[in-house]
Amino acid sequence: MQENPSDPPCRPLAVLNAATASGSVQPQATTIGRDKFRARFASASATDFGNVYTGRSARQVSDLEQQFKTMITGRRRPGMTFAEMRRYMLNVHGPLVVSDDYFRSTYVGRYVQNHVLDAGYGRAAPYARDMVSELSIVDPARLPQMLTEPHLVSIVQPDERSFANLADRFSMPVSEMHIVAPPRPAGRSSEPESFKAMHYLKRSDELTHEQFMDGFRELEGDFLRSPVVNVRGFVRNQPQIDEAPYDLVVSLWFERHRGTDSFDVWLNAVKDAGIVAAAPSFFLFVAEHLIYSAV
Repeated sequence: MQENPSDPPCRPLAVLNAATASGSVQPQATTIGRDKFRARFASASATDFGNVYTGRSARQVSDLEQQFKTMITGRRRPGMTFAEMRRYMLNVHGPLVVSDDYFRSTYVGRYVQNHVLDAGYGRAAPYARDMVSELSIVDPARLPQMLTEPHLVSIVQPDERSFANLADRFSMPVSEMHIVAPPRPAGRSSEPESFKAMHYLKRSDELTHEQFMDGFRELEGDFLRSPVVNVRGFVRNQPQIDEAPYDLVVSLWFERHRGTDSFDVWLNAVKDAGIVAAAPSFFLFVAEHLIYSAV
């Protein structure tokens, strides 16, 4: 797999390039249609999501902060530099998304942009991601209605063509659970104080989703108890549709000057756990910017 000189630098590690029995697989863009969103969220409630997410009761998950959001992971449009994309997203598209008072107050709890600074890709992973947008929904049951709102359909979505490659991205509705409360992101005009990584995990073929999550919770607990790392934030993002291309997206925050070393400890722990398929999995090091928060 060759690196495009115009893309941000890639930092593939051995754990993501481990040999697999199936050999190299060409990555394909994945798009989850809005009809799937509507069907999944039409009768959703916070209790439903808590149970789907953890397999535990609402009482057991009530003490952990939860949010429900869409995550869009993609690339910039051809011909645009990374710096141009970042400026456009921060200064034009971001404010545009939350410019409509009704749309913002009715649907948007929080809007965060993540701009990819470095990355490592498994051999079958979608290559060279540039951005991840996270839009938290005030009420997950409102998502089907939100997807038909004129502000989104007529203004926000057409503007995405100005900076994004719409043919090479994937979207997932997820339940977000704060295991270690993360630091507040930087604003649009400031630089992040923490190091943030996002790890997209695909379970090993021989595991069911339940077996994978059981193994992950054990891995998570051992890692967070480790004296070697100083975790500033740890969040599980659990996809809420069966067709999701990944089983889990983990967001981790570390002290800025120790970020890569701490994340290497995490990668080795994931490898040793034996629950993740290396080839389709990947990670991103990102600059996280808060565009809007209702609180």
